[in-house]
Amino acid sequence: MNALVRNWINLTNGLQAIRDYGLTEYSVMRLQSTHCEQKRWDDVLASVPDEFLFRLALGDECRVFDYGARKAVPRAVWQGLEWVRYAVTRRWTGEEVAPQGRAKTMGPYFAEQYAALTSREKARLDYFGDMATGTPRISAVTAPTTHDGNKAWMIGCIANAEAHASATEGRR
Repeated sequence: MNALVRNWINLTNGLQAIRDYGLTEYSVMRLQSTHCEQKRWDDVLASVPDEFLFRLALGDECRVFDYGARKAVPRAVWQGLEWVRYAVTRRWTGEEVAPQGRAKTMGPYFAEQYAALTSREKARLDYFGDMATGTPRISAVTAPTTHDGNKAWMIGCIANAEAHASATEGRR
């Protein structure tokens, strides 16, 4: 089976990537920075779509696009996505990976949180881990946005991309 790169849009600000990168194939997810701020790590893991875990298990790279409000890397990525990468990798391979980016000092804290995972959370990870073909590959593409909180503008990114795709298709 050939490993692919799968694009994931983190709602809502990540919708800007559809416009900025001309994405036509993507899935959506919702990793919330609020869950990270409130240290609700179980909710972070629970919000990861099954399709995301399935694709990781099959060896695909899951690339998450998100935009930060006045910052280059949003908390949902530097902390939330890093927690997901840590927990999934540790559960599936036994490797204790070092968090990257702004989360790099969180290794000991993530180890504590991993030890506190409930049997329900572990069982969900194990379900997909039984299919795992190697170390999960998660990456992120981030940038700051000046449109934070402007849902109409973000949704317009989808409409504009779809209109462009239809116009391009019509010229073929």
